[in-house]
Amino acid sequence: MADPMAMLDLEKRTGIRNSDVDDFVKKTDALQKAISGLASGTVDPSTVSLKKYGILTPEEQAEEDARREKNRIEMAERVKKEKAIEKVKETTKWWDGAEYMYGPREGSKEYEEEQEDERREEQAKRERRTKEEQERLVERYSMDYSRWNEGSYVPDDPATKEEIKVLEDAKEKEDMDKFEASNSEWCKGQLEDIEKRNADKRKKDKSAEASRVKGNKYFGMKKYDKALKEYAAALEKTPYKPNILTNMALTYAKLRQWDDALEYCDRALHCDKGWTKALCRRAAVVVEQAKEEGSEGKIRLARVKALKDLERAAREEPENKDVIKLRDAAVQEISDEGMERRVKAMVDEERKLRKAEKDAADRTNSSLEKGGAEVDDEKKIESSGAEEWLKRGIEKMARGEEFNEAPPVGDFEVVDKLIKRICDGEVMEPMAGKMKEGEEGMGDGIAQLLGIGMEDTTVGGIMKLCLMESKENRVYLRTSGGLEKLCEQAKGEGEGFKERRGVIFKVLAEAVRGVKKNKVEIYDKMGLAAGIACLYAGKSEDVPARAGACSLLASVVDDEGGVEDKSNGLVCGDVGIVMAVSDMLEQWVKEGGEEDIVAAVDLIRDIAKNDKTQAVISKNFGNVQVMEGGVHPVGSLVRVMTRSGCSSSLRESVVCALTNLALIPSIRPTFILGVPSPPSPSRTPGLTSAVRALLATARAHKTETAAARTVALGTLMNATVGKEGDMVKEEIVSFGGIPILVALATSDKVKVAPVVVKQRAAGLLGRVVTSKKGMEAMREDEGGGAKALGRELVKTVMEGWEFEKAKGGGGDEEEEERRADIISHLVRCLAACKPSPGVSIPGYVPSLFRLLPCVQVDAYGGGEITARSVCQPPLPREKGSAADYLGRDGTTVGNAIKCVITYLEGGTVEEVMRCGGLERLVCVLANHNSYKAEAVRRNAAAAMARIVKGSEEAMKRCRELRGMEILVELGRGGKV
Repeated sequence: MADPMAMLDLEKRTGIRNSDVDDFVKKTDALQKAISGLASGTVDPSTVSLKKYGILTPEEQAEEDARREKNRIEMAERVKKEKAIEKVKETTKWWDGAEYMYGPREGSKEYEEEQEDERREEQAKRERRTKEEQERLVERYSMDYSRWNEGSYVPDDPATKEEIKVLEDAKEKEDMDKFEASNSEWCKGQLEDIEKRNADKRKKDKSAEASRVKGNKYFGMKKYDKALKEYAAALEKTPYKPNILTNMALTYAKLRQWDDALEYCDRALHCDKGWTKALCRRAAVVVEQAKEEGSEGKIRLARVKALKDLERAAREEPENKDVIKLRDAAVQEISDEGMERRVKAMVDEERKLRKAEKDAADRTNSSLEKGGAEVDDEKKIESSGAEEWLKRGIEKMARGEEFNEAPPVGDFEVVDKLIKRICDGEVMEPMAGKMKEGEEGMGDGIAQLLGIGMEDTTVGGIMKLCLMESKENRVYLRTSGGLEKLCEQAKGEGEGFKERRGVIFKVLAEAVRGVKKNKVEIYDKMGLAAGIACLYAGKSEDVPARAGACSLLASVVDDEGGVEDKSNGLVCGDVGIVMAVSDMLEQWVKEGGEEDIVAAVDLIRDIAKNDKTQAVISKNFGNVQVMEGGVHPVGSLVRVMTRSGCSSSLRESVVCALTNLALIPSIRPTFILGVPSPPSPSRTPGLTSAVRALLATARAHKTETAAARTVALGTLMNATVGKEGDMVKEEIVSFGGIPILVALATSDKVKVAPVVVKQRAAGLLGRVVTSKKGMEAMREDEGGGAKALGRELVKTVMEGWEFEKAKGGGGDEEEEERRADIISHLVRCLAACKPSPGVSIPGYVPSLFRLLPCVQVDAYGGGEITARSVCQPPLPREKGSAADYLGRDGTTVGNAIKCVITYLEGGTVEEVMRCGGLERLVCVLANHNSYKAEAVRRNAAAAMARIVKGSEEAMKRCRELRGMEILVELGRGGKV
């Protein structure tokens, strides 16, 4: 049954309080009485006030609003002060705990005192070590033998110290076991408490990690306030986690709260002094804060401070490429700012000089005129600006006179005048266009006066040279507004702009080299976008314009060791650029000029180095069917290589581009696909693959440069890497590449095969012969190729140069390293050859064993090699010699021993014994820890077993050297 009283309870039913209803009724009654009084005339209107009933006049409302605003401001100030107090308390609490756990804060008085104590302690340790070494030296030659008496001698050798430590650890464990046995209940309670604490810690870590992950999600959504709350929640449970502290710093930096960002960077570095993320972020925050709050001087100091953090991060992680790039970018930024200051000072000095010269000229002319003398044009002194100076120099040189007058100003005035003429539409005109008939061209005059060689004497060509010769000019071009004007010219529409756009793009390409801010400028001013649009326009733009755009994009792509900027990212992330350039090459193979083709090829070469571009190329061009059905960068480059009249320099550029493309695994299979050759009267049409074109380049010593041939072989080496390179190896074999490579690797003629070519040929051959088809090809050659390689190895190791020592007691280390590399590749090839070619090659076996360690002789055994000396470390090779480089390479030693094993299948053991091979094998096994490669130990054991099996003399000698004992011991340890 329903309760009637509950139904009448309006407060419960509606949520409106009874007191509010009563107050409303009272106000309504009072208002009704006031209205009735006014109507009856019993109430004076001037005395009526409804303020207490919530009805205010405009003046009263304004006063109430002002009062409320004042209260709101006071409340906000109180809240702000309370938050500041809470923040100080939290900071103090955190640092108290952090200093307790990790030591004093860096920069504090306690920290400096601690550092001083550590320095003193280190100095005391050095002094103690020095004193102990002196005492040890005195004891060694002392005749007092009492120190050897029992109880007074304490051995200090490493083995004895290790034994003493083992005994002490055993004694400590025994004492602990006894203690636990006698205090089992107490120990049990302690263990339970430890486990409970560990469980709580794991729970807190798990909760903190969940909050951190949630904060990362908010950060990715750019909800930075929510991310801060989650990170703060994580820090409540794990307040000293560097990664969470660094995330807090980054979030505060996004909110541009620089002081808080620096605070959390400092906290992270206090917990982990080598935390590179905190160092890099603190460096970024310091610079950004200075940019927002400080002057140029403060920004400069902030950059220096940031560089110190980045250098420290680079020392902590020298292999971290991102850190190294940030450090290099900071160095470049400081250098660029210094350059800008120098340029500004130079400009100011030039203006002062120009003004002083003009004033002097005006005074001289004025005095002449006042004297009543008539001043003709030849005698009248004029302002000696850059153009007048150039004209005077050209006129004198044209008459055969010497011109030694120093330029009144630097090159900046020349740059200004050239920019003006370019903006006036004279970019394609010769410099003589502004001079009188009969005078020499100003372009040639500038070339002579500046001491530079020139072919292009147009305004645009001279502008390129001015920028090429001077970084100051490139900086001045931006700071003076000239770069912005060039970008406007590049964007211009119409026939006049189209004709000169190519030259303007090339000028821009020179303007951005080595100056990062110039790259940012052409990005912001749409000059780069104009270049990309020109490429996309295709045939609607003329060839020079597209070639100039290629030059501009290639200059932008080169990050020059710094962090990639937005202009770099725009070019490298656009697959359409690669497609457009490849399509252009297809057209230009038939009709384009070589200079234009080089610009396009260089762009492919440069963008293919970028990781982002490699991913884009792999995704869009990695499919072999794409190359068979359409435009492909590899196919376009091959057609350029096989183009009629292709010069050696152009072919070298193409090979360099293919080298970078070969670094992309999915592109390597396209190197074997046939590409139709361009039509030529001297050649029948056919299909040519990249592999065949590169091999043809490598062997063409009469027409190609050594650099082009070396890079061609290097490209093939890149293309044979990994599983994707197996097909390339087969293509090399099918084309007859092995005889070509053998001929290059074994040639005695420097013109045919310089050392660098031999090195690359031997390296490529080492990769190819390890494939199945490569081995079959070597066998089908009936040993001809293998014998040539064997003779080359003997000549290189035994006859051609000092193997154990570098030439001239030091020699050219680079040359020695290159020769060592050749030997390593030759041995690798010979290790894959069966049967061994060494049976019929004199000196083959001794040359192999010279690659193994050199055994010491026993000073107490008559200068012979004994069981004692063979176990000692091998004799060191002279640093910088080829043997020194090979001695560090366990793979070469393993391959050399493998060649010995193959030789023993048809050769004699006596040859091995005569050259001391057994002793070197025992030395390898005795010093097996020097070689990380397991194949070295395995091959040495197998070779020694074959030697002793076929000869009683070898078995006897092996026992004398205790070689069998070493072999058995290694077998027990599972090392052979």
